[in-house]
Amino acid sequence: MKKLFLFSLFAVVFTLSFVSNARAEVNYTRTPSGAEITTSELPVNIQVSVGNYGDFGCSPERNYWTVVITKTGEDPFDYIGGNILASTSLNFNEDFDLPVDDYNAVNVICCSDEQCVYQEGMYPPLECIDENCEETIFSVVGEQAGTLFDLSGGFVANMLAWVSDTFTDLSPLIVIFIGLPLAFWGIARVIGLFNFGKVRKDD
Repeated sequence: MKKLFLFSLFAVVFTLSFVSNARAEVNYTRTPSGAEITTSELPVNIQVSVGNYGDFGCSPERNYWTVVITKTGEDPFDYIGGNILASTSLNFNEDFDLPVDDYNAVNVICCSDEQCVYQEGMYPPLECIDENCEETIFSVVGEQAGTLFDLSGGFVANMLAWVSDTFTDLSPLIVIFIGLPLAFWGIARVIGLFNFGKVRKDD
């Protein structure tokens, strides 16, 4: 019984190690990597590198490959694909200017004569949430229209502080621009009360 348990444990560890190593043959990154990407963050950059073309699981007659992104709820063959590479090219690096929509999978597909199709036994999806790749992994969303005036408490407080600082800094100039004309006007009025240089003639 003990030998059977050890053998089963060894088999599990060996299987997990094999799957991990097979999966590690392909390196994949998506930038931005979040679940929600705004149009201002576009394009989405996809990078894929593989140690050996055979790791993709493509049949020998298919000597080209590319990376495709599929939309949630649509035909998987209606994908957005990148440039098609020869099997001798082991690095994919491309920007995708995606439209506003939901996306459920990023895949490598094999190509023959520069025509690409899905094949059984291919490398698993590069990015996928559920077993059938039906759930959305990320969405591209439009920018929300900004508000014309932000009347939040923080905005009002900052505006009042700015007005206060502005008047404090400009107070000497305000005194000069208003005080000097007012002073000259007052002096002129006072002088006008006296008839200097005028002789009143009696009839």
